Amino acid sequence: VDELVAKEKEKQERLMMKHSTVVDGYEKRSNGRDIANRVVTHDQRLAVLNQEVDELLDFIDQI
Repeated sequence: VDELVAKEKEKQERLMMKHSTVVDGYEKRSNGRDIANRVVTHDQRLAVLNQEVDELLDFIDQI
């Protein structure tokens, strides 16, 4: 009986390790996607700001 209990505990530990590995991998991928999405958002904001600065400089040149 003790042997069976020990084997079952070992199986559960291996299963939990596999689960942890899968969860860690998923979290890393999700985090990478979140960062990529934030970078895209910042790039879009920078493009808009650059366009506004160019328009303001053109306006100043016309004065």
